[in-house]
Amino acid sequence: MTPWLDQRSARPWQILLVVLTLLTAVRFLAASFATPFTIQDDARQFLSWMARLRDPGAMPGDLIADYFQSVSPPLFRGVYALFATLGMTPPTASKLLVPLLLLASAIAAWRLASAVAPRPAATFIVAACIMLVIVHNDSLFSATPRAFLDPLFLIFLDGLIRDRRLQTLIALALLAAIYPAPSLVALTVLGLSCIRWRPTGSSSLTSA
Repeated sequence: MTPWLDQRSARPWQILLVVLTLLTAVRFLAASFATPFTIQDDARQFLSWMARLRDPGAMPGDLIADYFQSVSPPLFRGVYALFATLGMTPPTASKLLVPLLLLASAIAAWRLASAVAPRPAATFIVAACIMLVIVHNDSLFSATPRAFLDPLFLIFLDGLIRDRRLQTLIALALLAAIYPAPSLVALTVLGLSCIRWRPTGSSSLTSA
């Protein structure tokens, strides 16, 4: 059974992780809005067709827009459609989405770390290392389907370790709906976790 973390003693470490994550988000927003015409290659490709979210007749006959619209997962399109209903352009929505994903990743990283290292300082170190890996890799900052991999996979692993089947299955379903390829990895991990190895005694190895 997963040991519980003392929430009172863990609170300062948890706040520190959230503050560091928010500082990272603020630094990203400051840099991205200071250079409004700079955007990652992946984001430019996946956002190229999204003018059609507010105007279905936009970009008629544009084969590139047709292609990226066809390969954009439904849940990913739904997220940007929600921003579009609020009057945000796709580039602005992509920049505002990054802090939300960073914060979600930090919370999920803390929960996962607390399950494997149930001491406040150790939990912080593990969660901080996870966030350093996420920040070092620019996937989350692209605000494309692969940006959702980090928080969803962490939520999946947390549910798996804590034996929370509903959480595990929901995270797996969301991952499959928004970024299908890594969901196969998660499904393999889930399958391997169901295998129970039974150690054999020495008597079973010898014949009577």
